[in-house]
Amino acid sequence: MLAVWSWRPEDKGAYTKIFAEYEKRHPGVTVKVSAFKKTEYPQVLTTGLTGSNGPDIAQVQAYGKLQPYVDGGNLVAFDGAIPGLKDIDEAALAGATGKKDGKVYGVPFAMQTLQMFYNKDIFAKHKLSVPTTWDDFLRVNATLKQNGITPMAVGGKDTWTLPILHDTLAAAVYGGSAFQKEVVAGATTFEDPVYVKSIQTVASVQGDTPIAPWSPSSSCSPAAPSSTPGTRLPTTSSAAPSPSCTPGSRRCATASGRTPPPWPPSAASSP
Repeated sequence: MLAVWSWRPEDKGAYTKIFAEYEKRHPGVTVKVSAFKKTEYPQVLTTGLTGSNGPDIAQVQAYGKLQPYVDGGNLVAFDGAIPGLKDIDEAALAGATGKKDGKVYGVPFAMQTLQMFYNKDIFAKHKLSVPTTWDDFLRVNATLKQNGITPMAVGGKDTWTLPILHDTLAAAVYGGSAFQKEVVAGATTFEDPVYVKSIQTVASVQGDTPIAPWSPSSSCSPAAPSSTPGTRLPTTSSAAPSPSCTPGSRRCATASGRTPPPWPPSAASSP
């Protein structure tokens, strides 16, 4: 029997169906899926991997959260063992790569994109257009506030969502993945003036962005069927109304479309 562990109980039903099909194609193989609460999973997995009752296959969080398991010798590298590994984009594999040995210890189960949703009805009512410059973006926010509408909302119950807001609004300022590679290589730090400016960018619109104490998995998320009517544009982050919001409410609109960079992208490449 293969034991598979995950920190996503919401996916257990889907995985069970997937592995049922796998078992049909591989007679004699049985797969048992166990899903744990994400808040408990790190400790459960650590205990399991260092004992005798751990999983054969584990869903592991990427980058820094992967490294302790690599350093502890708890994972097997995939290099040379999985032919299709070479076909996966290097950027996608980076999160599963050992920092010290450069070996790959996992394959990505998903690739996320970041969107910012906006309420088309509210935009139409106030004769607003999707902003194409940073100044346009600020003017849209100002108009919404003048009409008693919260321009943006971010779920802050789970603190990991807050860096998403930073990347949404300011990745074009600090340089995104290019800057991250420089940090990893030791060529710069988070005290770099460009990165500091990106933090200041987010702070400059803090009054337009209340951090609500609710989880982004709330049923009132724009991604959910019960969400406020709206649309989304690529490469920006989700901005959702709080659970207390009524769809179409004047009090809590969703955010305006794609967030344009506050400075030209070229400005992000140098302090």
